[in-house]
Amino acid sequence: VEADLGDGRFEGALQVGRDVRVGIFVDDQPGGRVGAVDDADPVGETHLLDFEGNLLRKRIAVRFLGRLRDEMKFNGIGELADQIARDIAAATAFFHNQPIRAG
Repeated sequence: VEADLGDGRFEGALQVGRDVRVGIFVDDQPGGRVGAVDDADPVGETHLLDFEGNLLRKRIAVRFLGRLRDEMKFNGIGELADQIARDIAAATAFFHNQPIRAG
């Protein structure tokens, strides 16, 4: 599956069976292509909020629900860490106001 979303960070839901988790989806590829080229080559990154576990070899479904922000450049690790904290706070607020159910 492939989606052309543009560069940036996105709120989304990841479903494994009937279990749904929310997170921040990161476009790691030039040109804003998030998805998978084939079963072995991921081209995006997901940061699940409040999740501990192993999803290796699990079949998942991803729903993109909102655009968190555009891609940004940082002058150091401190700026990056501050922005990550703001991204997590914004995504947490987004999901608090929009309950997610299995689809």
